[in-house]
Amino acid sequence: TIIKMKTDKHHYQNFVRTLLLAILTAMPLMVAAQEPADTTQLPPASNEPEITQNDKDDDVWKKRRKFFNIGYQIGSFKPAESDGYDCTSDLGVSISTGKTWYLHKKALAGMMKFGLDATFLSISYDKMSDVNYPPNSLPDIPYAGADDIIDIGNHKLDASVGIGPSFTINPVSRLMLRVYFHYRPTYSMTIMDESFSGCYASMFDYGLSVAYNAISIGVEHRFGSGNYGIDAYTPISDVNGKVKMKTSQTSFYISFRY
Repeated sequence: TIIKMKTDKHHYQNFVRTLLLAILTAMPLMVAAQEPADTTQLPPASNEPEITQNDKDDDVWKKRRKFFNIGYQIGSFKPAESDGYDCTSDLGVSISTGKTWYLHKKALAGMMKFGLDATFLSISYDKMSDVNYPPNSLPDIPYAGADDIIDIGNHKLDASVGIGPSFTINPVSRLMLRVYFHYRPTYSMTIMDESFSGCYASMFDYGLSVAYNAISIGVEHRFGSGNYGIDAYTPISDVNGKVKMKTSQTSFYISFRY
């Protein structure tokens, strides 16, 4: 019996030593498991050069300063100093191309720049409605009643260049918001009631556009006047057969910047 008790005591001591050894071995693993995992990852190795802020500025401000616009326009054409004799645009289209030069290298507040826009060429065409003559004032147009005269309708075609300031904001990424005002020296041509007239017209425009990368959409209003020699307006013409006409057009356009 004494030998059996000693044997049990020896087994008990071995069991306790084994248990303590297991606990001491497991404690570091338990502590490590309770610590938060380090989620910091090293960036993958790359042979590409690092993109700097200057590179981003070059991509936003130095690229896509040229533009090509295609627009749909509506408007009116009427005497500057008389009631009536006005007509409106039944269908109007326009195209223009140009470039923007920014006036300072560093963007204000990191997101704004003033610029100078130059429009190299702008062409605008309107198919005009019939002239809205005042009562009892229909003009005496030569050959207007002849059977061999084909009525081709009223048309207006303007060709111009332009220059003026612009202000551009780059609030985020490649999104660009632009407002502008331009002076447009214009050669304006009309065909109205079978008579052709061409003259210089002082035109102006202002507008707003929103661009992302190469695509932009915008709205523009153009206005101005010129002295036209149009037979249909003989009753209100001056001694030189000219009448001052006002043009007012609003254009909605899509622009491609490159």
